[in-house]
Amino acid sequence: MITSNHAFDELIKRRTGKPIAKGENVLAPGFNEARLQRFKALYSRAFSGETFTEIEYTDSPAEFWSEISYYPIRKGEEVIGTACFARDITEKKKAEKLIKDERILLRTLVDNLPINIYTKDVRSRKTLANRADYEFMGATREEDVLGKDDSEFFSPEQVRKVRREEQRLFTTGEPIINEEERHTRKGRDVWFLKSKIPLRNEDNQIIGLVGISYDITSRKEIEEQIKNSEEKRRLIMNAAIDAIICIDVKGVITFWNPQAEKVFGWKASEAIGRLLSDLIIPEPYRERHIQGLENYLKTGTGPVLNLLLELSAINRENKQFPIELTILPIKQGQDEFFCGFIRDITERTNALQAIKTQNAKLREIAWTQSHSVRAPLARIMGLTNLLIDHSLRKEDSTEIINHLVNSSKELDEVIRAIVRRTEQVEIEEANLKISPTTPP
Repeated sequence: MITSNHAFDELIKRRTGKPIAKGENVLAPGFNEARLQRFKALYSRAFSGETFTEIEYTDSPAEFWSEISYYPIRKGEEVIGTACFARDITEKKKAEKLIKDERILLRTLVDNLPINIYTKDVRSRKTLANRADYEFMGATREEDVLGKDDSEFFSPEQVRKVRREEQRLFTTGEPIINEEERHTRKGRDVWFLKSKIPLRNEDNQIIGLVGISYDITSRKEIEEQIKNSEEKRRLIMNAAIDAIICIDVKGVITFWNPQAEKVFGWKASEAIGRLLSDLIIPEPYRERHIQGLENYLKTGTGPVLNLLLELSAINRENKQFPIELTILPIKQGQDEFFCGFIRDITERTNALQAIKTQNAKLREIAWTQSHSVRAPLARIMGLTNLLIDHSLRKEDSTEIINHLVNSSKELDEVIRAIVRRTEQVEIEEANLKISPTTPP
């Protein structure tokens, strides 16, 4: 080596564990035979007049990446040496590996999700398709659908509809959320629940879209079966783990499954034919229920339909308890009725309340005990500061140490008291028996 700068010296030291002095062979220290032969070949290329750059990696004594450029030094036509410019790119390589690993992880997740995931450019051409999506389109590889629009896979009518909605999305930026879409594949209707959102660049310009669609064919087929077969509907609903209650537009109960019997205490034979408001709706809410039915008959809409709600209900003993409720309006031919899917959430509500109670008790302990901790802690800190003063006499230091010991014991007892109180709270919560509560 003729000369080198400090950065090169440090780089060599990091790679080989040993520095190289001027006049020494740069291939001497810290190289195994394979690496020695590689660098000999690289230097030979440089001495032959070639200018090039190589990436080098070593994991001994530590993981290290470097980018080394080789330039031949000429005297006239003769190459008399080589200049090497080395750059530490370890952090860059680690960042690239991290990004690569994250991309692989993301792609693995995307390809193995049982839903269609894809992206399109502003001309509605596919730029990404996961396995579920390209297999649905009849392809065996993602490459078979990239750069293509839907005209190569779907009917002209379907293509026109999709292009209209996607152009509207590109123009307005308004997403499409949870819309049902039907495709005909091999003579069979396939239903999807689709969502599409704008894909924007760093300047907030729309450059495409991201689409997600769920195959809901099975759900749609079940819905069709329910509409066309009363017996199948009853079998499905009777097997449900939720209480299922159906009423007509007048509020009269027409269906009451076994789980409803368990939740509310009324047999199906006792409930069917009676008004729902008389059996499970608390008195303060009955008038609102009646008004809701009247409003639906006038407008065909209702504020509580197709939503997951938490309400209060009453059982046969007229005791109130919390429920989770979804009401679906159903049309079967000329008939209209409502089905409510109900779950008793008493245990969940009580558990949440128990957690809140425990948290409140723990906060109270922390609040009431904080001043007890501060007093001895302040004394310890003050006495410690005195000990730092080396001008104290030995007798004074001994007295201060005794005070420190006493204050430490006092603090230890305070902490033990807090621990005992906390353990008592945990015992009380463990012994708490969950019981129905009456909502406010």
